[in-house]
Amino acid sequence: LPQQQRNYPINICCVATAKIQDLIGLILLKFSTNHGDSNIVLKPVTNYGLYICEEDGEVDGDFPCLDPKESVAKFGFTCLGLVEHKENLKSVSFPEEGQNLVPEDKLGRARTISEKSKADENRQKNDMLAMDEHNKRMEAPLYQSYRVFMVNKVRPKVEVNLGISGERVEIDPVQQKSSKLMPFKQKAVSHHMDTIAWCQITDIKSSRSTFKIVYNSNFGASYNGDTAFSGNSSSFPPTLNSSTSFKNYDFESDSGTAQDIVQKIKLILVLRSSTSRK
Repeated sequence: LPQQQRNYPINICCVATAKIQDLIGLILLKFSTNHGDSNIVLKPVTNYGLYICEEDGEVDGDFPCLDPKESVAKFGFTCLGLVEHKENLKSVSFPEEGQNLVPEDKLGRARTISEKSKADENRQKNDMLAMDEHNKRMEAPLYQSYRVFMVNKVRPKVEVNLGISGERVEIDPVQQKSSKLMPFKQKAVSHHMDTIAWCQITDIKSSRSTFKIVYNSNFGASYNGDTAFSGNSSSFPPTLNSSTSFKNYDFESDSGTAQDIVQKIKLILVLRSSTSRK
């Protein structure tokens, strides 16, 4: 159009289900009706494109034209500019909900980067777990005391301090105000770690757990092979249940403390070699 006629936009109304190419055709039809006296020769619809533009009609060249095969309802622009194409240009389309606007090649690269990131994250987690396990092994022989209850089938539970190190397991009763009224008194006991044969959680009830520490009461004496390995369905090694040389202590505490104690003793037993565990 001549310069003096470009400042007056053409108002177009169409149904939302119409395609962009249909809208272009409608624009060309209305243009030929309103400006039939002009010398402009209109070309087929495929030679034109609708572009995003400002309210003053200036076309935004940073964006490609709207995809002619898409419906008008997909785009929410109120001002569009009709531009004649001198060559085939790329068009822009907005995806339906759930569709991806990213090209397949870039999407493939994004997936590769995402998978690599997940692999790096998993590797870091494995490294952290390995480091945590290493630290636990290194800290296992260090002395640590736990407040637990010693359990006996014929006596009331007794609160004790259970001290564990790489060398010894110590059981020290906690002094109670009413200890004078108790019919018995638990004595402090200490066992060398080489006498300890096994440790395992035996029962879990709600937030409380019971665990057992098995020790060799005849450690240092000659080993009698006749006392070993009779069939037993217990989770403990058969010798620990059948041999009279092995005795045990039962303790109760919260589940977290019980797991820490069992894990600590097991790590120490792995680091130490003793005839009590042969």
